[in-house]
Amino acid sequence: DTVQLKSELNGSTVAVSLGQPLPEENSFMVFGANAGRPVARSAVSFTSFDGAADGSPLTYGAKLVVNFSALELGGAKAVLASCPSSRTVLSTQLVNKQDVYMLRLDEGQKIPYDAAWELQSQDNDQRVCSQGDPVPVGAAFVLIHCATGKRLAGVMLTMPSAFGMEHGVCAHTYVPMGKVNKLLREKNGRPTSQHICRAETTENYWTAEYA
Repeated sequence: DTVQLKSELNGSTVAVSLGQPLPEENSFMVFGANAGRPVARSAVSFTSFDGAADGSPLTYGAKLVVNFSALELGGAKAVLASCPSSRTVLSTQLVNKQDVYMLRLDEGQKIPYDAAWELQSQDNDQRVCSQGDPVPVGAAFVLIHCATGKRLAGVMLTMPSAFGMEHGVCAHTYVPMGKVNKLLREKNGRPTSQHICRAETTENYWTAEYA
């Protein structure tokens, strides 16, 4: 199914700007476009990275490829990818976080691990027990970059694109920074939360809106 990947923070949708290529070959800038009527640059579909059959339900814990499926690229594929900033400087240098970009793959070219994302529940408490469960329609979720563990994020910072000022998109795990009633527990070496790790904040929450 074709959907739009919508940020819970700012309401923008992940969209590519083909008029803004990056120094890396076959890479293009990605932004958070103002939500509205679906267009080719913001229409995406999910396929399995592990080779599950097309048409399988979207499930928690699945490794996915996010495809810009409505773009006409003469047989080539366009996928959402990310890589550490130490490897190259790409689209999110103004956001100063790990890069996220659209990668064009020639026909028959293998999808790299840089384009693999793991879908997990928004609720930290439910992640272990929900593995393999179908994702409810309209439910918010988190997309984790498989190669680096960073979460796909939409931010309030705006950047100039070929379509005007649009929100930045990056790969970074945003967590609450507060220390209320936690300093004493840290001093005594006790856990500050019942979770193994801190839950993400709204920057990392996304929904799939059907186009």
